[in-house]
Amino acid sequence: MAKNKPFNKKDKVKSEDEEQIENEDIITEEFKVSKEEYDKLVSDAEELQKSVDSYKDMYQRLMAEFDNYKKRTIKERETNRLDAKLDVITKFLPVIDNMERARLSFQTDASVESIQQGTDMVFKQIMDVMEAEDVTAIESLGEEFNPDFHEAVMHIEDDSCDTNVIVEEFQRGYMCKDKVIRHSMVKVAN
Repeated sequence: MAKNKPFNKKDKVKSEDEEQIENEDIITEEFKVSKEEYDKLVSDAEELQKSVDSYKDMYQRLMAEFDNYKKRTIKERETNRLDAKLDVITKFLPVIDNMERARLSFQTDASVESIQQGTDMVFKQIMDVMEAEDVTAIESLGEEFNPDFHEAVMHIEDDSCDTNVIVEEFQRGYMCKDKVIRHSMVKVAN
């Protein structure tokens, strides 16, 4: 008669699930698949993981490329600003040269007429440079006050003038195309 051995943890007791797995079927609580179907699911999962890795790599490359693009455009923008500044400064260099000549001529020929003539020539040259850069003066005197172009720093009561009309300009304003660079500082009649 065979003796009953005491139960040992090392002894393997097979459950129905384990027996089923040995029979090449995978069983879970939710579904049952054959070994071939299981292998196909694993293969599909591996392919999906490869696809995810590929998209992750593309995303990382795209982010690196975008970061490089941002850095490149910032550098280009700075270069363009510097080029624009240098272009304007280059246009003002002849004006500076003429101012130096005028200062030297004031030391030798200090007549009021020559000073006036030299100053007018330099001012015209400055205004030509400004016009070449599309900068224009804002007309103010006698115009109706417009807060888009004018800054009222004084008001006066004057019955000889219409209401809200500019009677004096303290500082001229300038525009570049449609953008105000500096508002005109004016006195307005109430």
